[in-house]
Amino acid sequence: MDRLNERAELMGQMLDTIGAMKEVPAVVQTDADLRSAVIRCINCRETEACKVWLKDHADGAHHAPKHCANSTLFNSWLAD
Repeated sequence: MDRLNERAELMGQMLDTIGAMKEVPAVVQTDADLRSAVIRCINCRETEACKVWLKDHADGAHHAPKHCANSTLFNSWLAD
């Protein structure tokens, strides 16, 4: 349970940091995309890199880092 809680926290921080929480599309596919994103985050081996990146970007960022397994999805939610 600790791992699930940690990863959920990191995922939420990532979405907040890049501003994607405001941009999540309201489409049917989003539920499946979110489930897949959660699974990718839970299985991610870049947790420490994620924590460092989030700390280094505490004031925000324009996109998710390349090492993020969900960067393509999260970045697709950002306004053009």
